[in-house]
Amino acid sequence: MPQTLYTLHISITGGIDWSDVSDTLFRISLPVAIAFMFYVVFALLCVLNVVTGIFVESATASVQNDAEHQMVEGVWAQTKTRQVMSDVFQEMDERGDGKVS
Repeated sequence: MPQTLYTLHISITGGIDWSDVSDTLFRISLPVAIAFMFYVVFALLCVLNVVTGIFVESATASVQNDAEHQMVEGVWAQTKTRQVMSDVFQEMDERGDGKVS
């Protein structure tokens, strides 16, 4: 049993080419070889699904952070524009009464 588990492990982690194992299993027993192929396909699909999920999660977080950054930059730009406009109007107010004539 330990040798079987070890063979299953190294078959999907790159320690041994899984076709070598399946060729041997086909010579011994067709149902066992088919079960092994389903194991390899299932394990690889699970790994690919997890890796894809991590990539999508990372991309989504990156886009969210970028959107938040753009919003903060927009608010800062509006604040800066208001301050500049306020300074311009204060300079235009020659009498200091809050009116531009």
